[in-house]
Amino acid sequence: MQSRVLMVLSCLTLTLSSACNFSFGFPDTDKANKLGADAQVLRDDAAKLRDEAMAKFKKLIDDSPGWEEWIKIEAPLKEQVAQIEKSQAKYKEAIQKSEEVSTLKVAESLKQYHAARANLFRKELELTDAKMQLAKAAYDPTIETEDDFVKKANEINAKLDSLIKEIDELSAKVKKVVDDHPDEFVK
Repeated sequence: MQSRVLMVLSCLTLTLSSACNFSFGFPDTDKANKLGADAQVLRDDAAKLRDEAMAKFKKLIDDSPGWEEWIKIEAPLKEQVAQIEKSQAKYKEAIQKSEEVSTLKVAESLKQYHAARANLFRKELELTDAKMQLAKAAYDPTIETEDDFVKKANEINAKLDSLIKEIDELSAKVKKVVDDHPDEFVK
């Protein structure tokens, strides 16, 4: 009787472990989900820091009486650049966490999703870099006239427009991975 119970328990254990390996089979899924959630929080914080800094930058410039007076607001402008640099660091950490998922034992769709998100975060980091260039241009000593600043700002704004289009495309790729695997992602 005892050997029969052991045999049933062994079969049950084997069946359950096979079922777990079949249905879940990816022991690092929880870790990947935690990394993904952490990456999203970092990305959201980074975007908020960047957007707040750029709003303050715009207000400083708009409230300034003119180009000649910008030298007087250099210190507050540099504070906004420092905040953008904090944003960059958070983006880099979010990218690292998203990339780490590719080294884990998880479903291929989850790897694709996080790889696409890492690419999206990289492009958002590029956008942040371009916005920082714009903020720095306002007090760049090599830009000697308002016309020089406007020319530089127009170049940066053209780059920003291009980056926004690329971000939209990458966002669509992330969404496509989710849409292609509806049973694997909670909406």
